[in-house]
Amino acid sequence: MLTPEGKVDIRGADLHLGIGSDELVKSSTHLRVGIDLNSGELFNIGYTSDWLEIMEWNAVHNSIKFTAAIQGAMFTDTPRTDKKFSLSF
Repeated sequence: MLTPEGKVDIRGADLHLGIGSDELVKSSTHLRVGIDLNSGELFNIGYTSDWLEIMEWNAVHNSIKFTAAIQGAMFTDTPRTDKKFSLSF
């Protein structure tokens, strides 16, 4: 919004994410994650275009456990990996 003094006053912000096989972000299928205007951090929950909370945004205690569990060992091809300690499912 533009104030009477000619300054920009930001009242809200959010990140739009495409889902599935969408090549572009579509208003009918996107996810939205709010942005805290004071800190610039993303909110913890994302919402579908139907206002459902289907996405948890987690960058604090993230790990590769889930990805390794569904895809198998991820770093066995790197030179610093001891293959006997790699996760494999």
